[in-house]
Amino acid sequence: MDYIGFKCPVCDKNFHADDDVVVCPVCGTPHHRKCYEELGHCYNEDKHSEGYDFEKEENESDVPEGSVKCKNCGEINSEGTFYCSKCGTPLIDIPNNNFGQNQNQNNNQGSPFNNQGNPYGNNDNQQGNPFGNNQNGNPFGNNPNGMPFGGFNAVQFDPMGGVAPETEFEDGAKAGEVAKLVKQNTPYYMQVFNKIKTFNKSKFNFAGLLFGGGYLLYRKQYKLGGFITAIMIACYTFFTYGNYTVISQVLNDVVNTHTNMNPSDIYPMFMSAVEKLDTGDYLIVIFSFICLLIYYALHLVCGFIANRCYYKHCCKQVKKIKSQSSSETAADNELQTKGGVNTALAFSLIVVMLILNYAPVFLLR
Repeated sequence: MDYIGFKCPVCDKNFHADDDVVVCPVCGTPHHRKCYEELGHCYNEDKHSEGYDFEKEENESDVPEGSVKCKNCGEINSEGTFYCSKCGTPLIDIPNNNFGQNQNQNNNQGSPFNNQGNPYGNNDNQQGNPFGNNQNGNPFGNNPNGMPFGGFNAVQFDPMGGVAPETEFEDGAKAGEVAKLVKQNTPYYMQVFNKIKTFNKSKFNFAGLLFGGGYLLYRKQYKLGGFITAIMIACYTFFTYGNYTVISQVLNDVVNTHTNMNPSDIYPMFMSAVEKLDTGDYLIVIFSFICLLIYYALHLVCGFIANRCYYKHCCKQVKKIKSQSSSETAADNELQTKGGVNTALAFSLIVVMLILNYAPVFLLR
């Protein structure tokens, strides 16, 4: 039996991996050797006559209803929590399959990409098939479900995405600590962060592409997200103004004047009409399109940088919180408080963009 996370009944301190543990031969109660020798007998000796069994009693211990006990440190966590709030250890057992074996068998300091960087785990196929053993034409190897990485359950229920909680990221931040800040969609980000740390390569973030700076704000990156969002709102505001004051009028004039023209002729005729505008209106049109280009370019940039920026943000936050906290418990509480996402701010930005889009219809009539 693994006693890590249990407490010595004499000193009331948790057992650790390197502790010298003495187990009572009668009831199985574990003690620190020093504590056992000082006490001179088993702590529960008076219960031996009653048939006391440590393992049985521990399994039926009074863990509060709706809670789960961490097997690593003994911390009591709310049921449904993916990882321990104190040490970051996964609280859900991972099925023994190909993907889970990657976490246990690799020697790459917690990287899920064992086999010299092969993300698919051990490759037993001598013909170079990256998916390992291939039987009956199944490209995913010996898997009755036909799922990559050893099955859906491994991916779905591993809260750390195959990354060990003790894996060190940037600035001395550990994966388990970073996971407390991430909270939502932890498996995805743990894999992405580990890839950045191990191979210095990130993944394209489609949420960053769709929402731009708003996604950074949603992930509580307020400085960078606020800066990018401010530029995007300014660009979109000016484009909306130019569109309703000049661009739409010019386009309507072109369509109404040339009712039978081909659709392919609209653009050249529109540009011809723009060139005939006075200087002020002409500059509004040109600058409006420049603002629109900047707006969409920032969306694209956010797609490329979102994951890497979030990685650096989380690591810096962990380092800052640990340096400013008086104890490990205080640091854990602060990580839980400052972690997660800001959903209210995300919805507020959506409302702002809707207002910017439709306000000119009412204001510029």
